[in-house]
Amino acid sequence: TGVTDTVGELIGLKRRDGSYAYANRTLAEAVGRDPAAVIGQTDGCLFGHATAERLAIADRAAWAGQRPPPVEETRYLAGRRRHLETTRAPLIRPDGTVDGIVSVSRDVTELVEERQRREAAVRQTVDVLVRTVELSDPYLAGHSRLLRDLAGLVARRLDLPAADITTVEIAGTLSQIGKPQVPRDILTKPERLTADEIEVMQTHIVHAIRVLDDIDFDLPVRETVAQIYERLDGSGYPNALAGDAIAPCARILGICDWFCARIRPRSYRTAIAADEAVRILGALPAKYDPAVVDALARVIATPEGEKIVAGTRDA
Repeated sequence: TGVTDTVGELIGLKRRDGSYAYANRTLAEAVGRDPAAVIGQTDGCLFGHATAERLAIADRAAWAGQRPPPVEETRYLAGRRRHLETTRAPLIRPDGTVDGIVSVSRDVTELVEERQRREAAVRQTVDVLVRTVELSDPYLAGHSRLLRDLAGLVARRLDLPAADITTVEIAGTLSQIGKPQVPRDILTKPERLTADEIEVMQTHIVHAIRVLDDIDFDLPVRETVAQIYERLDGSGYPNALAGDAIAPCARILGICDWFCARIRPRSYRTAIAADEAVRILGALPAKYDPAVVDALARVIATPEGEKIVAGTRDA
């Protein structure tokens, strides 16, 4: 125990009944007790009932004999909210039974708070850029917000990592950032565009990439925006990427962008029903990822999804 008492990590050993058989000095000091006083206590006694319930859920894999990946947790230690990265491992007897759980928690509060500050700065930058779009065409800004909200729900339905969900939401918000650089007579033309005008319109992605080039999002936002209009069969733009060359986040946004555009009317066409839009997407599996289309269908059937779709009818 001498070595573990000199390290900065919180180290504990829990018995099957949930009580602590061992706690190093760092863990004991974090809960305001002497190490000997922690022995026999449970997470409920040390951290409170709500935290204990969360920890019990995280402990289950270890009790099953698995070595789950590290998880980020929030606990109140000495009256302060701390962010901990915790690794759990089962203590296995020679006969194969699990006798306890060893947990090692590293305080990552400073790292998490710095990340949150960077994310706040990024969102402020995004807000400024979106206001630029709003001045050009309010429809584009409304489309961006709709795309952000819907694509974020789809990413969550697909159980993507938190970083990917954030990427999807930020990229969705900025998806139209290059449109103000397109000639206004093309951008707001009340009739369908000609082939030449479509080619000019598609340059909006090039403009968007230029705008985003010098912004450090600490996430693949620029790359995702650049691929929103690529299609699995290689028929998209600007680089005719195909298959696995298109990132998952871009696949989600590409499908949701098409969907959001079709369920809102424009001067040159009427809107179509959400169910019909999903049916069309589902009929084109070579172009649109079927797993994403299925997730979109499930999302718009939820109360939150229905609310987002209903809002487009009032826009």
